[in-house]
Amino acid sequence: MTDIVGNTREAFDLAIELERYGYDFYMAFGSKIDDPAGKALMTFLANAEKEHEDAFAKMRENAADIEISESIPTMDPSAVFPIERVHEVDAIEATTQAMAVEVKTAEFYRRCADSVDDITIRDFFMRLVDEENKHREVLEENLKSLKSEGTWSGYMPILEG
Repeated sequence: MTDIVGNTREAFDLAIELERYGYDFYMAFGSKIDDPAGKALMTFLANAEKEHEDAFAKMRENAADIEISESIPTMDPSAVFPIERVHEVDAIEATTQAMAVEVKTAEFYRRCADSVDDITIRDFFMRLVDEENKHREVLEENLKSLKSEGTWSGYMPILEG
């Protein structure tokens, strides 16, 4: 892979790689948590990353390969998701790192959205930006709970009407 994403196929390939690493990160993090609420949160986030990976794979298969108008640097998923370190740090540090990862991933997707003219692809990337931001928000809520009460607040999905 080059250092710059030049077209949508490359963007989708990198996004798939990022989401795979996200899944592995949350599964590894969840395996070290005894608290049921924390474990459920990591399972939810891992499953969401898997759904994103599948969506990107489908989009890559069905969408035209379109040039990207802006030079977007690639990201090394192993640097973004330090899976090997998840067992070396406490829950607060791992949650902080997970939040940073969600922010970086959302920024990458936003740059991709801003760099394509195809409305379907742009909207797809923006939907993923929103989802990554929601992940960051639920992680932030749990980080506050971990810091103030020493417990996970977990995740309660809101049913969309």
